[in-house]
Amino acid sequence: MEEQEDRISLLPDCLVGTIVSILPPKAAARTMVLSHRWRHIWPSLPLDLNLDTDSDARFLGATDSDARFLSAKSILSILSSHCGPIRRFCVTTLAGVGTCTWLQTLAERRIDDTLVLRFASGMQHHPLPRSLLSSAGVAIRHLDLHCCRLGLPNNPYSPVQTLQHVEYLSLSDVIISEMALHRMIEVCPVLSELHLSMIDGLHRICFHSCTLTTMSISRPYVPLSEFFVSGTPAIKSIIFSYVNL
Repeated sequence: MEEQEDRISLLPDCLVGTIVSILPPKAAARTMVLSHRWRHIWPSLPLDLNLDTDSDARFLGATDSDARFLSAKSILSILSSHCGPIRRFCVTTLAGVGTCTWLQTLAERRIDDTLVLRFASGMQHHPLPRSLLSSAGVAIRHLDLHCCRLGLPNNPYSPVQTLQHVEYLSLSDVIISEMALHRMIEVCPVLSELHLSMIDGLHRICFHSCTLTTMSISRPYVPLSEFFVSGTPAIKSIIFSYVNL
């Protein structure tokens, strides 16, 4: 039987890279075994990883019962096989054995645009490495965190990273002191959109931001005793959901 000509390999590297970039991550990683030329294409591309859906998790081997949650082993495997830059990293996972390892691996990389980390609700609030939002997250524009912990436990004076490029910030069921939260918002010099949901111990909303235009607050665990907006002169929209004022 006559072998068919491999016309894809005749394409220039820029086009081959474009083809590989639109493949699901597992399929893209498999292209490395096709030939010596293909071995370095996927690792050199900006990683655009959106594993925040059931279909993506199943594609990477999640069981039906845990289809929403990508395993720590799968996340570490992706990070280990791809040494290039990260444009977008979005995962939904369970905090447990192996979480520290892949978080530390991620913290050693640079994330250029989007970071979405959603840990399963009702589980342990896993602490995020400080370097994840400092050195690795120096260029993040979109930050979305769920069910994790920022800063040291029971320490309202924990250092807060300056997020120079963050325009969108969403914190849901995140353990962070009220003082640290206010400082975190104030050291985001271009922040325009803020969403806070299920933040424990949040009694006061009192911070300054000259760039914030949109804010939503939902399901705080305690009643708000103070809400101060005169420090946000650009604010256009404030949405409250299930808030006891």
